[in-house]
Amino acid sequence: MFARVTRRALLMLLAAMCAPLFARGARADVSYELAPSAGVGATDNAGNRPKPTTIDHDGDGFTDVTGIGRLHIRDASAEHVAGLRLSWMHYLQGRGIDSLASELSWLSTITPVAPLELKLGAAGSYGQTSGYVPVGAVDMLTPQAAVSGAHRYLGATANETATWDRTAQNRYVQTFMAQFLHYLPTGTGGSSNVETFNLHVRAEWVMGRNTFGGEGDANELGGTNRDPFFTVSALAFWRRDLTLEWSSELRAGVALLSPPGVPGMGTDRTVNVAPVGFAQIGYRDSTDIAWFATLEAAQTTTTNLYLGAITLNDNAMARLTLPLTRNERAVVSGYGGLVYGRIPTGGRAYDQRIAGALFALRGQDWPLWLTLDYSFSDQHGNGQVDAVTGAITGFPDLRRQVILLSVGGTFIFGPGTPPIFPGSL
Repeated sequence: MFARVTRRALLMLLAAMCAPLFARGARADVSYELAPSAGVGATDNAGNRPKPTTIDHDGDGFTDVTGIGRLHIRDASAEHVAGLRLSWMHYLQGRGIDSLASELSWLSTITPVAPLELKLGAAGSYGQTSGYVPVGAVDMLTPQAAVSGAHRYLGATANETATWDRTAQNRYVQTFMAQFLHYLPTGTGGSSNVETFNLHVRAEWVMGRNTFGGEGDANELGGTNRDPFFTVSALAFWRRDLTLEWSSELRAGVALLSPPGVPGMGTDRTVNVAPVGFAQIGYRDSTDIAWFATLEAAQTTTTNLYLGAITLNDNAMARLTLPLTRNERAVVSGYGGLVYGRIPTGGRAYDQRIAGALFALRGQDWPLWLTLDYSFSDQHGNGQVDAVTGAITGFPDLRRQVILLSVGGTFIFGPGTPPIFPGSL
């Protein structure tokens, strides 16, 4: 399906991203960003083991050191950002497997003509499924089932987004994304690949306080020893600004899911029809954009690259971000929710409770910050997933809590950037 044209599409995407670097024109502005951080934390499941094999003393403390570097290139019609992220996580008592994670990324935002904006991105990564990256209320968008164990992997992503603002009230958006995950060989198993392709289209019209529109998705998931999993969905949506602060959004539609059969269970490929939808009510302070709260419920299809499956998920989520000071230097945020996901073949399903909280404090004069992050996940499944061999016989029972205290800074250099330390010592 999408896989037949993926190689050519990725080469065209890479050429389009590199072309601006060699084009002649006005001199571009270049700036540099460095964001180092260090933290100490603790978890009650250092090995990221499923419940049946979790030992009584599986808790451990850990240290985390992360460095992020970005190169920004701007000219009259484009902006390019190259980024590198390195992270080292070390368990103090050796009850978990130390992990090194890295990611190299590129994002280009190009405006060839005034109504049209193109975003072209690519990234490559190396990581481990037991690693930990703090997720705030804003970033926790699509809850997913977790994979157990500490499997090392290589990942690659390429994406393209075209946005056409036909008028001030009419917008069209098209997005394509290709993702690839390669689990590295272990002492007990070989390597495996997972790949996904997604095409998304969206159209919207603004009429006063109302925004109407429709969107469609097509997904394919495949890989080593995996028959492809296909989904197609179409939805209509309505978003309304109730007041300056309150807003609501409704989406409703239908999805077609075609999962592969399950070997050994006598099930063949089927086509399943399911309703999908989304309802949300939100609040955002009209004078303080950092203060917002949302409550939502949804039934959606979710692509899980790490488990190699597409699930139909029912979820309810609440999110809150609240500044504690007038200058927004201190902010607290949190989220919580319930998820029930299933594959409509072979009775494979899971339910999950998730929660998290984040306290952030930024310096007034110095570009330094401190964060205290907590996350909780309690997942109940009906079997075990072997992420390396690709055999999905169910979802693992997996429970994990993590708390992490970090300090760091963000330093920007280049023409037109503010002084790094504008205040006095």
